[in-house]
Amino acid sequence: MRNLKEYLNESSENRRRFIKIVILVSLLLFISIIAVLSFISLLPIEDELRIDNLPSLISDMPDKKRHSVYRTLYRMVDQYVETPPLSGGLIRKETLEHHNNGDTSNGHFIVDIESIRQSYEIHYEWSKKENEQDISSTSVTIDCISDKSLMIYDDFGCKPSNQYDPESKVSPYVFMTSYLPYTEKMSNGELLYIYLRTYLNTKNYFELSANDTCGNKALLDEVFERSQKFFASHDVKLEELDYKIRDLCNGGAH
Repeated sequence: MRNLKEYLNESSENRRRFIKIVILVSLLLFISIIAVLSFISLLPIEDELRIDNLPSLISDMPDKKRHSVYRTLYRMVDQYVETPPLSGGLIRKETLEHHNNGDTSNGHFIVDIESIRQSYEIHYEWSKKENEQDISSTSVTIDCISDKSLMIYDDFGCKPSNQYDPESKVSPYVFMTSYLPYTEKMSNGELLYIYLRTYLNTKNYFELSANDTCGNKALLDEVFERSQKFFASHDVKLEELDYKIRDLCNGGAH
C-alpha cells in the first residue's frame, strides 16, 4: 500500500490534488469554527438580557461594553418581573442616536422587550482607548421612559429617575437639589432663577425670582407659572411646598 510520500512523488497531478484537498478541508474547518463561534455568541447568557439588533445597529460598540449594557438591562428588568428573559430586546431604530467624538463614543436609544411588554431608555458611552473603555461609573445607564408620548406599552409602575416618587424616603427638597439652581429666559428677556434656600431653623424652601420684576404683577405671576411648570416636569407640586417669590428691582443681586 502506497504511503503519502510515494503518492505525492508519483505525479504532479497527485500533488495538486492533495493541495486542493488540504485547502478544502482547511476551509471547511475554518467555516465550521466561525459557525460554532457565531452560534455560541447568540446563546443567552445568564444575568444578561440580550438586545438582538444592537450588534448590527451599533457595530463599533466593544464586546465588553455590549455585555455591560445587557447585564445592566437584566438587573433593571429584574426589578419588575419575576424571571427576566435572556433575549428579545430590540432597539427602536427611530430613537437611536449614536455619536463618535474623537476618542469617545456615546449615544442613547429606547429598547422594547415585547415578551414582557416593557421599554426602557438606555444611555451609553465608552472611550476608544482600549484600556480605558469606561469613561465613568455611569458609562451605561438605564431608566424608565420619561416622555409618555414614546410609551408603546401599558404603564408597569416604572418611574423615571428625573421624576419624584412621593413614596420614597427622599424629601422633594433633597430630590430637587440635583436640578438646581435652575434658570430659563422669561418673556421679557430676563432670566428666571430657582434656588434651594435654608431658613435659620434649617428648614428648606425654594426661592423664585427674575431680574427687574419690581412689583410687576404679570411678571411675578410668570415667575410662579414657569417655576410651577419646571417642578411639574419632575413630578413635584410646587404649590404644596414652601417657596418664596423674591421681587427684584434694578437688577438686584442673587
